[in-house]
Amino acid sequence: MKSAATAAILAIGILGATVFAPALRAQQDQQGALTKDSLKAMLDGLGLEPKPLNGGYVVTIKRDGWDDAIQFGISDDRTKLGLNANLGAIAKPDTITAAQWKKLLEDNFEINPSFISFDGKNNRLFMARVLDNHAITPAYLRQQIDNFCTNVHTTAADWQLK
Repeated sequence: MKSAATAAILAIGILGATVFAPALRAQQDQQGALTKDSLKAMLDGLGLEPKPLNGGYVVTIKRDGWDDAIQFGISDDRTKLGLNANLGAIAKPDTITAAQWKKLLEDNFEINPSFISFDGKNNRLFMARVLDNHAITPAYLRQQIDNFCTNVHTTAADWQLK
């Protein structure tokens, strides 16, 4: 009788773990996510002097003769951290050649997980990088920022469209 009761309890435990584990895992992920305040504190700690934006922060990073203005934002559900750089306006996007657009697509392959996108409403190019907002350390964020800035710089000849 004891072994049947033990088996039943074990079966209920396994069932409970199967049903509730994803919810518990999701809750644990949220506990390790940056908030707007902790993002600011981390950027401050990296010496980056964040300035508030609607929903995030912008920092200017001076490196290799560049002044990179990078926007940081956290998704509403706190699962993603985004980095964004405004690469500039294209006055007449219809005059940009197919070869130039193709080169930007090729760049996306090389700079992944960063990517270049075009906002057709405002005729602006952007570079973005989206990170999972979980267990982000200052060292990891610094590495991602450095990689992102390198992506901006190495593709400049391609996105400086006229």
